[in-house]
Amino acid sequence: MIFNRLIAVAATQPAARWGVMVALLLLAAPSGGYADIVNTRHNLSAWSPYVGSASADPSSPDFRRNRVCIFCHMPHNAESTQAPLWGHMSTVSTFVVISTTVGKIQPNGISRKCLGCHDGTVAVGAVFSVDGDIPVVGSSVSSGYLQPGSIGYIGTDLTTGHYNHPVSMNYSSAAYLKEQVDPGKFILPLSDYNKKVLLDGEGRVQCHSCHNPHNDGGNSHNLYLGEADAATGDPLWRKEMDCHCNNSTVCGSCHDWARDKGCPGTVYDEYYEHGILCDSLP
Repeated sequence: MIFNRLIAVAATQPAARWGVMVALLLLAAPSGGYADIVNTRHNLSAWSPYVGSASADPSSPDFRRNRVCIFCHMPHNAESTQAPLWGHMSTVSTFVVISTTVGKIQPNGISRKCLGCHDGTVAVGAVFSVDGDIPVVGSSVSSGYLQPGSIGYIGTDLTTGHYNHPVSMNYSSAAYLKEQVDPGKFILPLSDYNKKVLLDGEGRVQCHSCHNPHNDGGNSHNLYLGEADAATGDPLWRKEMDCHCNNSTVCGSCHDWARDKGCPGTVYDEYYEHGILCDSLP
């Protein structure tokens, strides 16, 4: 279906043919961000499987409505200090946050980029472009902004609901201080794999530590965690690290208490320290 729609775009919009050719090549590849994201709620194009919730207006003459990556990334004139080729307006909100061992930290880096849509203060289609915002419509938005109570809306209070895990603090600093008063709770040091995958370039915990913005393992139809520590149903959860040892290995990558001590030794190490896919293990 996706291939057919891309071919239709190429037929009706000659100027878009080169872009469509690139998209078809990416979709044909065995793996990759584009091929993964098309079936998630982060596909905000007019042909998204979630049209009706929040997506580019299919009736708009804006040629960008059929693009996927453009809502977050752009190849030229991007703002890339915290995220690759970032092309979406960032929020300037001051957030209500919970206290950590290193104080109350305002979202920074990649997390602030994510909140540029999810706090509801910046339009979903607000991209860096001389062509202005991309028109976005659906039940989750009003005038292009995510609305309270809608899918994806977090708001500026990060202390309530499912959104109460702190972000943007340096993991090693916070975990070390916590271990001084409540030992045995954190993994110190993290494995090299987890440092690379779960922390940002400055060693901080961010939204991407638990969520994969490009691939959710098919969970975008779910809205919230099914259980407190078994988050296999959360949208855009890092399902590639969520194994079947009763507890989430996403949580267990940092929190010792979340690790299932019943996992066999070698399997246990592979799960938590090296990010080996569950399906590849015996």
